[in-house]
Amino acid sequence: MRGQEWRGHNELSGVVHGPSVQAGVVHGDVHIRTGETAEQQLPWQLPPAVRLTDRTAEVERLERHRALAAQRAHPALATVSGLGGVGKTALALAWLHGLRPDFPGGQLYADLCAQAPTGPVEPAHVLGSFLRGLGVPPQQVPEGAADRAALYRSLTADRRIVVLLDDAATAAQVRPLLPGGSNVTLVTSRRRMSGLALEGGYQVHLEPLAPEAAVELLAATLADDRVANQPDDARALVGLCAGLPLAVRVAGARLAARPQRRITTMVRALTAERGRLDALAIDGDHGVRAALDLSYQGLPAEAARLYRLLGVHPGTEFGGGVAG
Repeated sequence: MRGQEWRGHNELSGVVHGPSVQAGVVHGDVHIRTGETAEQQLPWQLPPAVRLTDRTAEVERLERHRALAAQRAHPALATVSGLGGVGKTALALAWLHGLRPDFPGGQLYADLCAQAPTGPVEPAHVLGSFLRGLGVPPQQVPEGAADRAALYRSLTADRRIVVLLDDAATAAQVRPLLPGGSNVTLVTSRRRMSGLALEGGYQVHLEPLAPEAAVELLAATLADDRVANQPDDARALVGLCAGLPLAVRVAGARLAARPQRRITTMVRALTAERGRLDALAIDGDHGVRAALDLSYQGLPAEAARLYRLLGVHPGTEFGGGVAG
């Protein structure tokens, strides 16, 4: 006001998540514009789905659990456990991608790194990533894990989203990452997550593929007539892979890169490699280890050296610059 001294009190109390503007005397127009808000940003973080073989019963069980939870207006929480390479993530992705029309609010994904040399990822780190994915500007992500979890639940309470927590170590690692509202969360782990029963967790345990299904997966990976022409060798090969989809795909990929090679050649090589590893197998994963070790042996010397060097990289991700 002209001719008089304006006296104001500049004070802002409480917790503020977002821009704040205070003004005393303003002459003229005021235009305020902020960055994209959480409500404007939709995360679609799930990795691409891969071919799923002989898991119809498990998908139906997960879908029944989701439907029952929806009837009761409860969140749907499920866990998929099993050996390494048995196809837990493949099952999770196939099911969750199919839910996209019913959950337009987005998809959140985190690798919890239970098997990583550096140890499992801290929930606070994952929450920070989730909040940024939901549109919270980095400078507005709270510092403490409890505050991050509270904001995460608030932002997901009224959104229809799915969350995939891959390779979890413990139920305690998972609990802070459960969203608010009646959403769907799927957890994969080599362990049975019995501790999540308190949160209504529904358990699905995956067994290795039956021989017929494993042969079907091998045929799809090769995409030629070798499985049809060499059925006995194909069955022997998937048997050496212990029915584990990852091992079958690795063996199939090696054969696919060599169209003239007979399946029996891979059977002989994998028989020798598996025999070497049988005494060292942990948790029944010898099929995967044998297939991967055999693939490693086929790498050129420079590629093998790069593979070894990247194995000691402390992070869970790296780009071309780091590899270079």
